[in-house]
Amino acid sequence: MTMPEGGWPLLAARLTADGGLLVLLGSLLFAAWTAPALLPPRLAGRQLALAGAAACLGALAWLVLEARDYSESESALAALIWLPEMLRGTRFGALIGLRITCALLATLLGRAGRPRLGLLAGLAATLAQAAQGHAVAMGGAPAWQLLATPLHLLAAAAWFGQLPSLAWAVMHGPTRQAAQAAWRFGRIALLSAWLLLASALLQSWVLIGSLPALIGTAYGQVALGKSAIFALLVGLGWLNRHRLVPHFDQPTSRARLLASLLAQTALALAALLAAGWLAGLPPALHDAPLWPLSWRPSLDALTDPDLGPEAVGGLLGLTAGSLLLLLAATTRRWPPLLAALAALTLAAPHLDLLSEAATPTGFQTSPTAFATTAIMAGAALYPSHCASCHGADGRGHGPAGDPDTPPADLTAAHLWPHPDGDLFWWITHGIAAPDGHQAMPAAALVDEQVWALIDYLHANNAGQAWAESRIWPVPLRAPAFAAACDDGRVFPPGALRGHLVRLRLGPVPPRAPLPTDGIDIALTPRGPGCIAADSQTAPAFALLLGRALEQATGATFLIDEAGWLRAAELPGPHDIADSPEALAAELRRIRSAPLAALPGHRH
Repeated sequence: MTMPEGGWPLLAARLTADGGLLVLLGSLLFAAWTAPALLPPRLAGRQLALAGAAACLGALAWLVLEARDYSESESALAALIWLPEMLRGTRFGALIGLRITCALLATLLGRAGRPRLGLLAGLAATLAQAAQGHAVAMGGAPAWQLLATPLHLLAAAAWFGQLPSLAWAVMHGPTRQAAQAAWRFGRIALLSAWLLLASALLQSWVLIGSLPALIGTAYGQVALGKSAIFALLVGLGWLNRHRLVPHFDQPTSRARLLASLLAQTALALAALLAAGWLAGLPPALHDAPLWPLSWRPSLDALTDPDLGPEAVGGLLGLTAGSLLLLLAATTRRWPPLLAALAALTLAAPHLDLLSEAATPTGFQTSPTAFATTAIMAGAALYPSHCASCHGADGRGHGPAGDPDTPPADLTAAHLWPHPDGDLFWWITHGIAAPDGHQAMPAAALVDEQVWALIDYLHANNAGQAWAESRIWPVPLRAPAFAAACDDGRVFPPGALRGHLVRLRLGPVPPRAPLPTDGIDIALTPRGPGCIAADSQTAPAFALLLGRALEQATGATFLIDEAGWLRAAELPGPHDIADSPEALAAELRRIRSAPLAALPGHRH
């Protein structure tokens, strides 16, 4: 399991600070609403003091550990010297300072018999804690996600933070008052559970976002563990509310309820540990998932004319069986269970059509943005690492190819359905033949080189198809490149999104005017206007035409506002560079058939 940032010392400091703050808020809520005056004043004051001390000292230890990293020194003395600078000059230090101040104020107000005012101070401390989370640190997060984080913390405080107080009340309080406190706590816990579930789903939608990220990253796996803990907590809460609290006056119910509360406390500590672990890991959407299964779900068979009916039948049987199982669990009757088993048994032989073989990196996508620099870096790698088997043109006729298992034709259409991650795995680990021998050896390349090589394979495949048919085999994203204009405008790679762009591979500017929001860019560093800022841009775009640079001079490309490469033409008397009529016709075609904005996936 991947260790969180800062290791065990920072995790322990977070656990102490967060746990202390939750118990502090829970104790104040218990004294203000759940069971006013049920706890003896001395005990309540001692509990508030211990929780407040944990919240403040844990946060202070967290600050010292961060100051040690900030000072780039292993010395604790150096970290203490940097504390004032951390508190004054960093957002993290200011938030920790606010959190400690509010927690201390909440403790003092609670001990002075003002728990409601203490709750307000505790709420401010919780907001400071929420501001340290991933949602705020990412920047640009939607408002509902920013709201979900403090709601999650407050719900946890209302449920988990009251457990120590309720456990004492159940153990030592009068029967009637203890039962009443347990009933009120159950209502709060039920609301808290719904808030925890809703806020967790909202945060996971943004921070995880997909099934591969959920089960294939450290963040997702810890989140799954936290979800399992939550399910156990909900189960114990249901047991308390519906089985133990209604029979609190029975001899054994008090002991059983106390045991349940102690179990909930242990699970709450485990959930808090998982939350601290998550806080020290990069969110799953920023991590490359490693798929742990040898298969992955696939609905491709549903559209196959031969396999479609069988696949649909299997999917319907699986759905019906799942619904019948849910009905059986709800009604506790045998007929729905027997029907569910029958439906699942009939569906089982056809379920393999709803999956396909998977590689561990199959859900990873290229980080290069299909940049011109990456394409040409891959072009430089291809001759020494691939051409001997796949041939100089990629058609699979290299001199070192295995005649019994011919190398793949990398210019064929079958290249495009393979995800980037599968290509990455095959290049880095090789491909085994059916008889077990290595049909393709693994390439001795670093990750960056492999992604560049994949970009070249896609560009070369698209160029070979365009040279034969004047169309690309799939909708193709425009390679990312930088441009600079003589009026001072500078466009880093990717910054041209939102503009209609016309590229001309040559120094002669186009004569047909673009719409006012369009940008003309020359792919050679001569002439007025805007030019590509990198020498790799022109040969990369020439490759998309299946030509060498000198053979593509004068070619013109159109890129739409969503970043798709929509048209390319070699120079001619009626092309989109010099003929207003041809340009207008092409723009009408593009506008009449828009493509969706480019997703995170590759092409």
